[in-house]
Amino acid sequence: MIRFARGGDLTGVSRLADLCDRPVPSSPLLLAESDGELVAAVSTRTGDVIRDPFVASDDVVALLRLRATQLDRAA
Repeated sequence: MIRFARGGDLTGVSRLADLCDRPVPSSPLLLAESDGELVAAVSTRTGDVIRDPFVASDDVVALLRLRATQLDRAA
């Protein structure tokens, strides 16, 4: 599932940033979940990405970037 981050996602996003040893990207964030688990996030403002290094997520990140581009064009 791809969706925008909400207030209740802060813990999961912070955990994901810690896993990949990167800062939490600037909001707004698009999130990707698989089986209810957060696997990647992209900032629609900066394009910065965080991802779970223990999950194969290259395709997921590509989809997040594509969706962010689509949303940017629609704005």
